[in-house]
Amino acid sequence: MDEVFGKYCRKRPQLKACSDKFLDKMKLCLAEDEKKSLNTVLDLLKELGEFACYKDGDRIAMFVAEEGPACIKAHFEGIKTCINNTLKISPTNSMDSLPSFLNSTKVCDDLAKVQPCIVTELEKCDNTTPANVVDSVFRFIRKRACKSGKQRRNARMKRSAALTPVHIKNLINAYVKYTKAKCKVHKGQEEITKLEESLNKTQVCVVNYVKQNVLLLVSPEDLKEKVLECSEDFITASENCLPEKEKYYPKFSQEIMSGLVDLLFKYKQNFTTSSWNTEVQMCFQNFKYTTNRQTILKCFDDDLLEKNTEYTKEYVCQRLSEASKCATKVITDLCVQDITVNEFKNEFEKVFKKPCESVNEEK
Repeated sequence: MDEVFGKYCRKRPQLKACSDKFLDKMKLCLAEDEKKSLNTVLDLLKELGEFACYKDGDRIAMFVAEEGPACIKAHFEGIKTCINNTLKISPTNSMDSLPSFLNSTKVCDDLAKVQPCIVTELEKCDNTTPANVVDSVFRFIRKRACKSGKQRRNARMKRSAALTPVHIKNLINAYVKYTKAKCKVHKGQEEITKLEESLNKTQVCVVNYVKQNVLLLVSPEDLKEKVLECSEDFITASENCLPEKEKYYPKFSQEIMSGLVDLLFKYKQNFTTSSWNTEVQMCFQNFKYTTNRQTILKCFDDDLLEKNTEYTKEYVCQRLSEASKCATKVITDLCVQDITVNEFKNEFEKVFKKPCESVNEEK
């Protein structure tokens, strides 16, 4: 599919050359304000092409694979209502009822208004990826073609916040609480303040990145690089707060998160409805259910960063080994065994074993 989209994307220069001749003739018939508005619309179309043909159409291939066309077809009437209500288009076919694009600012304002309506409509589909992709298209072209317009907090941002896993929040909160307690003993208020400021900076950086990107459409390398960039000051502040035997922990945690990101991207198709293997698809779909997620998360919840525990690397690695084995057992119990499922379980355990290799070598 990528090859097909890539083939047509490479023909864009030829299409542009053909359309430029027509547009040059058309502009002779327009007033100055109308020419400005036309240029805005052309900029929007250009940016849409840039978005669609990124990496030879990888984003569009993802949209098609994730049942995007079917989602749009199922909610076409709702989308049409969004457009008609925003642009105030009359249901008649009269030329007088067509919207005026004389004001280029209005074009961008209309995009900002219609965006949340269409995205909300597409969120009614079983798979949320089409809504994410369409939302990302709107934000991309508005940011690039409507440079003077402010990016509004849209439906996707609310959705991202709502879907942030509670256990991730708990882990971060527990880690910050634990590090503050250590900082109070070993350093003092000045370092605690630096820790809090660096955490806020990290959170703002990550949120801004999430607002501008559909996470499953970026490369794992780009995502990991951005997370490292966002958390650099927080890692340094954490290391300053921790005692010598625990200074390894921030970068150790980063290595595990990096491994989990790679694993997620490698198997992301299996978390959606587009997997070709029914047994594998059903296995991964099982974790959409709260009860199943809670079962696997319990493997990692025991004695979460207690203040009185000395978190040496040896101790943490022992705990992680037990937790990852517990998690793979849950997967075994929930899933029909398959080559892909077994590969996933093995790679999942390796994510937690790899940062601990130095401990095993010392033994």
